Amino acid sequence: MTVQLWIAFITYIVATAYTPGPNNIIALNTTTKYGFRKSNSLRFGIGVGLAVIMVLTNALAFTIGSYIPEIINYLKYLGAAYILYLAYKLLLSKPFTSDETKIPKFWTGFFLQFMNVKVILYGITAVSSFFLPSYSSIQDLLWFCAILIVNSWIAIWIWGVLGYSFRNFINKYYKVFNIIMGLVLVESAISIIFL
Repeated sequence: MTVQLWIAFITYIVATAYTPGPNNIIALNTTTKYGFRKSNSLRFGIGVGLAVIMVLTNALAFTIGSYIPEIINYLKYLGAAYILYLAYKLLLSKPFTSDETKIPKFWTGFFLQFMNVKVILYGITAVSSFFLPSYSSIQDLLWFCAILIVNSWIAIWIWGVLGYSFRNFINKYYKVFNIIMGLVLVESAISIIFL
């Protein structure tokens, strides 16, 4: 990859992995409601599920790279609908109360990834835009996939730390916070449609 392509790739990773999206908002919201330790299982599930999806989407994009534009056209609408559903659920959520006992677990985070079309598009777009023009070996694809996974894991944990660190503030102003985060998810859905 050229220096310009590496810069574009890093910009793409930061814009996609570290900005608000379903995984990051769920990590933030869960640590805000249940605390950092109690939400570890969910974040770990998100991370493992994301890794599985990244490997699958990278392998798929590597194998059928020429058909990617048609696939993305269909997936983006599913992804936008899923993100709008998450925005709706977030808008209805309330701060944690002591009578709530159902803390989301590993499998919840894991299986959410298979419905998270933003992650699928993230993997497919990264491979088709940045990897395929410059590389062709499986070994290079594994390194590329590892970069995507590690950056996504870091983003999930950063958002979890933010949720825990600001949970008193977020719980105090949860209506305003939920509206803002819900609107961020709506913007994310709109940007996927016009990708």
